[in-house]
Parts: sequence; C-alpha cells; structure tokens
Amino acid sequence: VREPVSSSINFCEEDYADALNVAEPANTASSVASYIPLALLGLVGPASHEWTNRPNGGNRRFAVVYSTLLAIGIGSTLLHALLTAEAQGGDELPMLWFTASTSYCALDIIIEGIQRGGNRLGMLGKFFLLNRDRLRSSLGVSAVAVTAIYCLARDNFLPFYIMFVTYVWITLLGVMSICSFINWSHTSGGATRADIFVDRILMPIAIASCSVGMLAIFVWVSEMLFCEDATRNKLFGETFAPWFFNRAVHALWHTFSGLLAFLLVQTLIAAHGVQQGWGEPTLKWFGAPYVAFQRSDVSKQTKVS
Repeated sequence: VREPVSSSINFCEEDYADALNVAEPANTASSVASYIPLALLGLVGPASHEWTNRPNGGNRRFAVVYSTLLAIGIGSTLLHALLTAEAQGGDELPMLWFTASTSYCALDIIIEGIQRGGNRLGMLGKFFLLNRDRLRSSLGVSAVAVTAIYCLARDNFLPFYIMFVTYVWITLLGVMSICSFINWSHTSGGATRADIFVDRILMPIAIASCSVGMLAIFVWVSEMLFCEDATRNKLFGETFAPWFFNRAVHALWHTFSGLLAFLLVQTLIAAHGVQQGWGEPTLKWFGAPYVAFQRSDVSKQTKVS
C-alpha cells in the first residue's frame, strides 16, 4: 500500500502515472544515477585514494563531504519515490549538511592561504584570521541548530532556507576566492608551478563548474516557470514538450546539480592537497574528472636519500 502524498513540494512528473508504488519513476531513477555513483567514486572509488591516508590531516572533512553527497542521493531517491514529508526531510537536510561542510572546507583553505601567502582580501582577510576558530565552530553549530529546528518545527522553513542559501554563497564565493585571490606560489613550489596549478587544475574545474551550474539553474527555472504550461496547457506543443517536462527536465536538474557538487569538491581537494603538500595535482577521469596527486621528483629524491 503506497503512502499518501504528504511532502510540501512536488515536481513536474505526474504522480503514480507510470508505476503503482513509485510516485515519480523517472525522477527516482535519475536521483540514483546522478548522485550516488559520484559520491561512491569519491568515498570508496578511485578518487578516494587521493585524500585518504594523507599526511597533515584532511581525511575526515572529505569523508563528511562525500558522505553527505551520498545522503543527498539516497534522500532524493526516497523523496521522488514516496513524496512523503519524512522523505522530504531526508532529501533537504543532507543538502544543508553538504553545503555546510563545503563552506567549512572553503573557509579553512582561504584562511590557510592568507596565513601562508599574504592577505589579498583586505579587511575581510584580517577578519578571517582573527576569527578562524569561531567561524569554523559557527558553521557546525548553525548546521546542528537548523537541523533541530527543521525536525521540531517543520512549518517554519525560513531558518533552513536562510542557512542553506548562506552556505551555498559561502561555498561559491570561497571557491572563487580560491581560484582568484590566494597566492599559490608559497605552497605550490614557486610562481611558475603556481601558474600551472591555477591554469591547468583550478581554472578548468571552475569553468566546468560554472557551465554545469548555469545549465542546472536553467532547467530548474524552466521547470518552476513552465511546467503547467507545458504539461497541462500544451502551450509548447502536444507531444515532445509535455514528455520532456514530465520525464526529463527534473532528471536533468539531478544530473547537472550532482556533477556540480562533485566538481566543487574537486576544487576543494585540489586546493587543500596543495596546501598540505600531498604532491603534484593532476586531473584524471573515471566517468567524471577528479583530482589526483603525484609525488614530485624532489620529494621522491628526498625520500630515497
């Protein structure tokens, strides 16, 4: 017996039109395909070898990031399969945790970069340095507090929305600062290697992230604005447009948002790894691009001697 629809949100795919016990089969399948493989690639797949068992720490933060991405995939799958309030919480709370953890990583990288390479952020950089521990603690405390409010007062969605948007902007602005304002010559072996790191690692990931992000926003806005016109009013035609909005548009959102999240994590891993001396960063592919580290010739010779 299927559960009655109790979620406060619904999507363009018609409920229970194609399956008796799965509310939105296309969105359910795309949730599985878009988030879970990328999360497992970073958590236990080839990409996991690039951050586990590394010197100078960093293991736990990326375990948390990838685990929350996996939780997003599981929660999104349950939400689209059931459309219940409980499943909605399983989808939305991991999004809060993921963005809070990426905010933590981005801020920590920026502050470390200011300490090592000089302050290019002016008064904001000085504020970060003076309040490093407070900032890191506030991210964790706020995430716990908003989670509690979300669970205890489901009708009050405003705190969740405010903090989720805050975490998203901290992450995005942090990644832009990592690519543009940190002096990498102090951590990547000189100005030449710093330019190579920025040009061959950070900027390609940033451009890909920006492109995927714009596509994700486009399909999300399209669904929000044109779903009813396309599926019920048949404003854009009788055949393809209704099918596309009913079966594909939200699935594309899953595809683009999952890839965007994974790419943002690669930026954070690349920057943190360079700061911690994990080796020479490179880009590899295993269904998606991920950052790998190779020992430099100098480090190899030092180890041998």
